[in-house]
Amino acid sequence: MSEDIIHAVVSHGYGITVDVAPEHEMEKILSGIPEDASVLCSTFLLPHVAQRAEVYELGSGREAEFVILDLRMEGEDEAIYARLIGDPPYTLWDFSQSLIAVFRRNGDGVLSST
Repeated sequence: MSEDIIHAVVSHGYGITVDVAPEHEMEKILSGIPEDASVLCSTFLLPHVAQRAEVYELGSGREAEFVILDLRMEGEDEAIYARLIGDPPYTLWDFSQSLIAVFRRNGDGVLSST
């Protein structure tokens, strides 16, 4: 297994369960989300945030403080991204072109289903 893959897996719990500092762009963005925040995310990003107490998959019908979208794949996440950009209850919190977008809920806002 390559050193990059090992580092990426180990750094997922940085500040929560491990002291391996994030180095790659996605690791840095994800490690910036507060440890106690609830997260709603794309399927492929679940392993990156699995150490949190509240983690839900997009489409589960659950609400969370942060919504994390995987921009590496075309499809459903792109539609959700377009909705969130114009959805007042959510604000773009962090972003990396063609990689990841993180939105933070403002107050009691909820992710609309349309």
